Amino acid sequence: MASLRARIDALVRSEAALREQLERSQRIVDRIPVLLYIYDLVERRNVYANRDLAEMLDFSPEEAAGLGPDVLGSLANPDDREAMFTTHLQRLAEVPDGEVVALMYRVRDAHGDERWLNSRHTVLERDESGKPTKILGTVKDITDLKRAEDELARMSEEMLRRVEEIHTLKAFVTNARDGIALADAQGLVVYANAAFQELTGYGERVIGMSLVDVVGPNQVEPSVYEIIPILGQQGRWEGRIQYTRPDGSVWSGHVNAFTITGASGASFQLAAIVRDVTAQLKADEERAALQARLIEAQREAIREIGTPLIPIADSVVAMPLIGAIDHDRAKRLLEVLLHGVSSQRASAAILDITGVKTVDAVVADTLVRAARAASLLGAEVILTGIGPVVAHALVELGADLGGVVVRGTFQSGIAYALSRAKGRAAVGSSAR
Repeated sequence: MASLRARIDALVRSEAALREQLERSQRIVDRIPVLLYIYDLVERRNVYANRDLAEMLDFSPEEAAGLGPDVLGSLANPDDREAMFTTHLQRLAEVPDGEVVALMYRVRDAHGDERWLNSRHTVLERDESGKPTKILGTVKDITDLKRAEDELARMSEEMLRRVEEIHTLKAFVTNARDGIALADAQGLVVYANAAFQELTGYGERVIGMSLVDVVGPNQVEPSVYEIIPILGQQGRWEGRIQYTRPDGSVWSGHVNAFTITGASGASFQLAAIVRDVTAQLKADEERAALQARLIEAQREAIREIGTPLIPIADSVVAMPLIGAIDHDRAKRLLEVLLHGVSSQRASAAILDITGVKTVDAVVADTLVRAARAASLLGAEVILTGIGPVVAHALVELGADLGGVVVRGTFQSGIAYALSRAKGRAAVGSSAR
């Protein structure tokens, strides 16, 4: 009896210890931060679960009861149901015991938000044919992890895009034909593309040089000393700078300079885009000089055309005037008239003003001076083409046309001059 009682006591103690161990294991399982369950594939129900899926998704007991027996099916995203209930189960039937098959899918929580779950299953029991009948599974909410992954993917994509932009920009700057350079706040060059290195003549040595030294000793207005403060105040400057290369050659650069402020706003860099305009400036100067010569030639041609002196006879010349007469043209008129009278020994000079529509003080003074100057050379001035408007203007201006022969038309003036010339010729012959 004593032996039997001892055995019974031992069994009681073993049962108590086993019960305590089971309770401890249950507490551990209940506190696992995942949903642990056993699902009967034949009866299509959970035979064990350490917590409720609906509760995991923030549904109240009353709301969970309204979801029906297939909670997962009613909450699953329609786009994921095929993978969850067909493809996944087919994979489980094919894998050997002990192998875990994972599946990620989306469900709707009590707030209507989409949640990502990760299920991991393994076959727990099979029937005689080897078909799975029960599976052991876990479900973990990975919504935060999925969102972090999505954000990381978005950031990675954005970073790749920016890297591509930087690569493109670097290729653009490196291969630009204009010189591009960066300098720090102290004016020391920290970057220069190939074009800038070649333009300045310093090559790679330009890195680390002062902008003042890069420009060279023969600085003209504005100097770098004046430009840098302007950049600091206004943020940009554009103009032309004269540079001197190490070999002493001088070139002109059109500079577009600006500041680049750091992200914190505490530091900045000076950036400059420089284009060699030496050849362009030389071409502009040559073009301007050629244009000036052309303009002067045109003016000279216009003066010749505007003051034509036409020989009518051996001793008669005529000058038909057309258009406006300004001070310069009046001066030219007198020069041509007097030269013609002198060189051709004319005794009569016809001034035809039929084409002069406006008579002002300059015109009146020109006519008076022409008559006086021609008379000093022994020539008689004949004025033709005076219409009513011109005649009225001459009277209003008080023009003294004494000693000037006036005829109405150019033809009558010519006839008068020729008759006078014949008369003088006849007198000269009789005198001989």
